[in-house]
Amino acid sequence: PAHNTITVSIPSIKSKHSHISLFNSNGQLLQSFPVYAKTVSLNIESYTNGIYIIKISGAEGTSILKFIKE
Repeated sequence: PAHNTITVSIPSIKSKHSHISLFNSNGQLLQSFPVYAKTVSLNIESYTNGIYIIKISGAEGTSILKFIKE
């Protein structure tokens, strides 16, 4: 479980058109931003406890990750 931050590693990032989107368990979009590095830290301190979904989209495809915030 995560508490304040979560770090996402994207080793195969090759495109300037990659994006990370963060959703709550209801599917509501909370954050979305372009990705320019292979490692991204997300500040989740202000979010309530629960399950969250990270969607990483780019030219290489899309990946979906889940994490629990405590």
